Amino acid sequence: MPLRPFALLPALLLAACASQPAPPPPPPAPPAPPAGMAPPPPTPPATPAPPTAAPPPPLAMACDAAPAQRFVGQPATSANVEAARQAAGARTVRSLKPGQPMTMDYRGDRLNVLQDAAGKIDKISCG
Repeated sequence: MPLRPFALLPALLLAACASQPAPPPPPPAPPAPPAGMAPPPPTPPATPAPPTAAPPPPLAMACDAAPAQRFVGQPATSANVEAARQAAGARTVRSLKPGQPMTMDYRGDRLNVLQDAAGKIDKISCG
């Protein structure tokens, strides 16, 4: 089989790689204003965006569980749980029974009241 047709193949491939396409033409210039008319005013620069409001400060540690420890061992009635929240200075309270699911997020303004199986307050903590 003659190899002559294949001898030119590498030269053709190299020539194809070497050629570059022509760059695109520059965009046309804007038309000149008609005689006797002033050119249009320049476009004003973009105005900066108005400043955004500062983010709110983080929640302060509003909960102190120490004053609420006096409720440990008492029944976990809604009145006792609310009194413990007020004693701790917490904004919110979460009262949980044994086996009840609990999120692990920390909130410095929340009082956690954990109950035992008998419905008495077993543990009080913030978070």
